[in-house]
Order: sequence, then C-alpha cells, then structure tokens
Amino acid sequence: MADHPKTPHDSLIQKLLESPQRASVVLRENMPKAVRERLADDLPEPLPGSFVEPSLRKTYSDRLFRAWLQDGCPVFIYVLIEHKSDPEPKTPLQLLGYMQRIWLRYVEDEREGQAERARNLPPIIPLVIYNGSREWNMPLSLLDCIKAD
Repeated sequence: MADHPKTPHDSLIQKLLESPQRASVVLRENMPKAVRERLADDLPEPLPGSFVEPSLRKTYSDRLFRAWLQDGCPVFIYVLIEHKSDPEPKTPLQLLGYMQRIWLRYVEDEREGQAERARNLPPIIPLVIYNGSREWNMPLSLLDCIKAD
C-alpha cells in the first residue's frame, strides 16, 4: 500500500490490512453476509501491486487479496481506501477500471492458458473504506449508475 497520506485513520487501516489475520477480520466484518458465508476459512493472501491510477494515489490507496470460496474457487477481494473528505460520485466507475486491471493481470500472469483464464475470471469483491465526515450518499454499485429500467 502507498505510504501516503499520513493520518491516523489511514495508518490504522494500513496496519489492519498488513496482517492476514487482522485483514480477514476487517474484510469479513465489512462484507454482506451472503458473500461472507461462501468464503473458505483460509486467511486471505495479500497480493502485490496497486491498481489506483498514479494521479489519484494522493487520495486513494488500495490492497488486493486472494481468498478461496468454500467450493475451492479463487476470489479476489479488492479494498479501496478513500482518503477524501467528501463522497466521490465516480467511485463505481473507478472500481470498474481497477477490476479490469486486476482481471487483465490475472489473465496475463502466465503465457500459457490465457484464453482459459479469460473465460473463467474469478469474482472480485470490491470493498470501499471511506473515512470522510459526510455520509456516503453515492451509488454503491455500477448498476445503480446506469440509467435503464
């Protein structure tokens, strides 16, 4: 995770997500029950890298974990920590871009088997941790942003 900005909230979240044991608690407590119940008991594995655009790294940091579902399938848990003081209406679109980068890295990770991996993408569970003072009143999913019935 990036070393910026230095605030007590940021430091706390970064420390909580450093340890797989603590990260497991934070992630599970902040997921919908239906998702949490499908996860295997194994600890999440922190993965290297950031998917936040360089121009946004002053206000966002992120962390990617690999976990497993009870049926043995992998799942990515993507944590986006927003360091802004106000809710950001473009967050669902930004998450979509980060998710695309995660899937591209997954597909291109090895030369062999890319077509198979591209047809069998693991789910990504996005989790936004927002520490602003105003209530988050923005859409919670990309579907909520699409104007269609």
